[in-house]
Amino acid sequence: MEEPSVSVLVTFYNQEKYVDAAIGGIMDQIRDFPVKVIIGDDGSSDNTREKINAWMERFPECIELHVMDRNEGEQNVGGFRASKNRLSLLNFVKTKYFIFLDGDDYYDDPHKLKKQVEILENPENQDCIACGHNCDMLYPDGKRVPITEPKLMEGKIDPRKYWGSAYFHTDSLLIRSAVISSIDASLLENNFNDNLITFSVIQSGKLYYL
Repeated sequence: MEEPSVSVLVTFYNQEKYVDAAIGGIMDQIRDFPVKVIIGDDGSSDNTREKINAWMERFPECIELHVMDRNEGEQNVGGFRASKNRLSLLNFVKTKYFIFLDGDDYYDDPHKLKKQVEILENPENQDCIACGHNCDMLYPDGKRVPITEPKLMEGKIDPRKYWGSAYFHTDSLLIRSAVISSIDASLLENNFNDNLITFSVIQSGKLYYL
């Protein structure tokens, strides 16, 4: 069996109503390479775990689950727990590329991962450590609001330009796994969230924006 090229690191906590969209969007990707889905559940108390298990029964060869324990009466800070969950999942990455996905996010372009891999495999883009893209915030009433500046043009973005005039959702970043060894887990233990993830990545190269 061909080894996976991409690991999708999905983090859940009490998000049962989003599980099917999140995992389904990954499994519906049209690609010519295998994908590994590595799920971190932050000790959910609803039916999140049951829904994950149902997907694992359908795709046992490519989905794995890691559960963080919760101690009764322990005071927990949500952002800290999410950070530790993400950092923990990095230990299980054995693929050339990885990408994070929050439990309440999902992919609606079935060619997304293929497009990003093609960008990073292009010899002209070897100076890019990751490839990201535009995405929308979807509200319960169906309204969509772009997260990324609409005028941002496709191409390479260096750290100075990113922090000065660009932003795209961290969960859109397909990242070269070579960057993992440079991430200081002790420094970022409680803060490996959102733009601090991007900050850790962009130290090692440019970003390519789709």
